Amino acid sequence: MKKVRPKKAESKKIGPKSAGNQGNQGNQGNQGNQGNQGNQGNQGNQGNQGKPAEAPGYSIGAVTRYTGLSAHTLRVWERRYADFSISRTTNGRRLYTEEDIARLKLIKKLLATGHKVSELLPLAMAQLEEMCSLSVKSVPRVAVWGDWLPGVMERDGQVLSALEIVISTDSIATLNSGLDAVRVDSLILEMDTIERKNLRFFRNMQNHVAPGRLVVVYHYARREIITELRAMRAQLLRAPIDTGQLLQCVTAGAGAREKRRAEIDGITLAGEVSPPRFKRKQLSYLSKISTGIDCECPQHLASLILSLSAFERYSQQCESRDSDDAALHGDIYRTTAGVRALMEDMLGRVIDAEGIELDEG
Repeated sequence: MKKVRPKKAESKKIGPKSAGNQGNQGNQGNQGNQGNQGNQGNQGNQGNQGKPAEAPGYSIGAVTRYTGLSAHTLRVWERRYADFSISRTTNGRRLYTEEDIARLKLIKKLLATGHKVSELLPLAMAQLEEMCSLSVKSVPRVAVWGDWLPGVMERDGQVLSALEIVISTDSIATLNSGLDAVRVDSLILEMDTIERKNLRFFRNMQNHVAPGRLVVVYHYARREIITELRAMRAQLLRAPIDTGQLLQCVTAGAGAREKRRAEIDGITLAGEVSPPRFKRKQLSYLSKISTGIDCECPQHLASLILSLSAFERYSQQCESRDSDDAALHGDIYRTTAGVRALMEDMLGRVIDAEGIELDEG
């Protein structure tokens, strides 16, 4: 009887083809995983779509370039005026819109014409545009005296069209009578050689215009004479000159005070005066206090504020000779008060940082 031997199980060898199939299966698995990850990403994106996107805008640095207003001025306006509110990003960065920039440009233009920032910030865009359309800058009224300068200015009238020449003469008598009859913003005097005996004449002429608006055109003068004329705040031009130089000199003199006041008002120093934040007793205490670290900022700031407050009161009561002098003292008073308010803000920050407690009494 034959014995049947069981057949050995055949073992299949995995060749290159079979390995390739397994690789394909692996790739398919990877692709599936990638697909799952992509689906998860899409789900995440759909979730992000539900969140409001931050509106596009301009940084404070860009606004300073577009408007010409300093970053410090913008921050002070935002801190002191509730009507000047700027939106911020989630991380606290200021974000200005195109309308904000347009409003700031109009406000700066109106500040240069004498308006106060506190009056302008609450106004709507349409109101600011209307004010700008109505605000026409006045043409400087000029008186001219000399031998050859009146003729030169008459010849170059097209260049000097930005000026209104109300007096043009070579006669001192005509000049004096004209100055008594009409108002002038600038006075241009031409003299070939200036001697010491002529200084009295220039001083008398200075009384007819504001400081800085007397223009003297000359050929020769000694150094000490020039020094005295400059002390009178006269603008000196040495001949020969062209009418372009003269125009620039006159318009700069006519607008200097208005420009300065606009700059001061731009940082709220010529507007409303902030009341004192600290009492004199508190400042006296802070000027003698000792802190836990080697820092004497509280003492120095308190002493500085005490001095500023004293000068603020003095400048408010200072006597003035005329309206121009009164305007000057008013600017000194408001500027001092503005600096005092800024220093008080700094002292407040130091007090908070040091944990200093002040008696309210």
